[in-house]
Amino acid sequence: MADSHTGRRRVLLVEDEPAARDVTCRYLQSLGHQVQVAADVREALLAAAAHPPEVLVCDCNLSGRFNGLEVARVIAQAGVAVILVSGHSPDLLREHLAGLEASAILQKPISLEKLAEAVSAA
Repeated sequence: MADSHTGRRRVLLVEDEPAARDVTCRYLQSLGHQVQVAADVREALLAAAAHPPEVLVCDCNLSGRFNGLEVARVIAQAGVAVILVSGHSPDLLREHLAGLEASAILQKPISLEKLAEAVSAA
């Protein structure tokens, strides 16, 4: 559960690009959030099962068999707030959400300030 005084959250960050993953993780940690990182679908699902997050920050364009939207759909079933990150326009992405409600959709390159706002609001 989030600490109501600080707004700290348990965040699962799913990003397959190492540099983006590292910067985003460090930034979220600097804000006091507890961050788990996953580089792919398998890691994301294992991390979510082992330590359920409050907020999922997920790149929509993961490499491999499943994409980030599919990962988000699975993890969101547990009542986790979802923040999607994509290089595609948010309007285009909304066409593919089909039953997945996202707290926020952020376009790459993401503004760390907007990410902080989205995580706090989730």
